[in-house]
Amino acid sequence: MVVLLSLAGLAGCASFYNAGNDKIAQGASKVFAEAGIGKALEAERAALVKNQAERQALVKRSQLALRDASLALMVDGPSASSTWGALASLAEERIVQIAGSADVRLGAGCGGSLGVARTEMQHAATNLLQMRSQLAIKMAAIKDAPEFSCTGQPTVLAPHLAADVELAAMVGLYDNLCIDSRKAAQCIAGLSAGSSGLLAQKRKELEDIAQAREGIATEVSNRRAQYKAALAQADKQEGAPGAAAQLAADLAQALEGLDKVQAKIGSVKSNPILSRLGEAGRLAALNEKKELLDGYIAALSGSKDKGTASQAQHRVLLVSQLVNRATGKAAPPTAGILMEAELTRQQAAAAQKRVERALESERIIKRQRDHLLDELDFLLDARANLAAARPACSGKPLHVALNSGSANPCSMLAAKALLSFSGAWTAGRVPLEQGEYLLVDQMELAALDESEAALAQTEGVVNAAMAQIVALHASGIKPEDIAALVQAISLPVIAARVK
Repeated sequence: MVVLLSLAGLAGCASFYNAGNDKIAQGASKVFAEAGIGKALEAERAALVKNQAERQALVKRSQLALRDASLALMVDGPSASSTWGALASLAEERIVQIAGSADVRLGAGCGGSLGVARTEMQHAATNLLQMRSQLAIKMAAIKDAPEFSCTGQPTVLAPHLAADVELAAMVGLYDNLCIDSRKAAQCIAGLSAGSSGLLAQKRKELEDIAQAREGIATEVSNRRAQYKAALAQADKQEGAPGAAAQLAADLAQALEGLDKVQAKIGSVKSNPILSRLGEAGRLAALNEKKELLDGYIAALSGSKDKGTASQAQHRVLLVSQLVNRATGKAAPPTAGILMEAELTRQQAAAAQKRVERALESERIIKRQRDHLLDELDFLLDARANLAAARPACSGKPLHVALNSGSANPCSMLAAKALLSFSGAWTAGRVPLEQGEYLLVDQMELAALDESEAALAQTEGVVNAAMAQIVALHASGIKPEDIAALVQAISLPVIAARVK
């Protein structure tokens, strides 16, 4: 702030080039750049990531210790009830926790086991993804291509597209793969009873995310289309008497609607993951705003890429409104445009980071669901081996069966039951618990993202302003120019804009 005040003090004598003032401005810019405000939290991020890794390792060690302690008690127990009985009880309790019921069955036509059903589901999903990619390539140049949503209903093709035999065959295959994929997924979903099991809870979380994402995407698409249509229409109407101001106001309102998509999705407000997904609307609005600012800057610099529409009066007035500097003049101040463009870029990067955090959280929950299925698969195998061991092998402590020799069926059944129980804990419960802390990690990292974004936005805006100050001092400036710049980059003003 001292640097800014010093620069303001130079305003009174800055109408002509002054080598001393030029040197001061360049020195101030260099000092600010070396301060590295945007990198101030790098050490904190490194420390946080290290602590999170240590926490993950601690969770894993604690879960493995619990697993080993449970296995030791069941192997060394003095009676059948404290070994065979304890193993059966723990396996059954965990099955109920995961599936919501001890009666875990695959539906008709769902394969002979959970493992087979999961393999079929993964195979169906892979085939569907491959066909979707092929259709995307095929449809890339087709304007009236249908949407492929896998709703279970046949995809409807326009008559001229249906006449394409190859395309029609691909779409028919896609629809059949959708049916296979949905059926395979329903087989797995049918394992959980009601909403009490962990598997059902994770499925509900993923369904909420998918539903919110679909609603957000639809809202963003609709509102972006409305804005684009309004912009195209405004470009056509440019030149009508008194039209520019109203056109600019309408466009600003359309952009604001795109920015506020998050508020339109009711379920978003109470869920941090959904709330970050809702940033997609803000990101879209910021990208549209940046395109306007870049077009205006390109027009000022004489670029031929953006065309004459970039200088249309309604666009000039819209840019003035976007930088909050509508003064009634024909054009907004150039320095303000440059600073706003940099701030918009930083805000878009922050919004993109929020969306990425939400998507990473969704991926973590998907992995948790898969870990629950891994665990359930192992537990069902353990239960099957325990059932086969009764009553011939389970009348004595479990260690008796283990030590009865490899040729003895009881030894094999006891070993399989223990290995399956151990595998359930290792492949399921350990990464599941780690996943809970990975979700906490994302919240902690998101909080740090916000702090870093605020610093980066401040640094970016001040750097843009400092660059202007240096350029003005190098060429000679008017006192009001430097005063306006210093006011524009004062800390209270920046703080109000950073978000």
